[in-house]
Amino acid sequence: MLLKINPDNPQERLISQVVGILEKGGIIAYPTDTFYGIGCDIMNKKAIEQVYAIKQRDPKNRSVLSVRT
Repeated sequence: MLLKINPDNPQERLISQVVGILEKGGIIAYPTDTFYGIGCDIMNKKAIEQVYAIKQRDPKNRSVLSVRT
């Protein structure tokens, strides 16, 4: 599924869809300034394991955590 969300005027319906995906343990991809990030619910262990599998990384290796403050 591909959702295009306008960063200047995000539609609440689309944001709610993304939240629903995350709450169900889903994985999202989102653009950054230089590449795409992969995101999940940090409190969902299975979702974190999926991110490591997608990135083909050893779960023992650390990963970057990006949060908005």
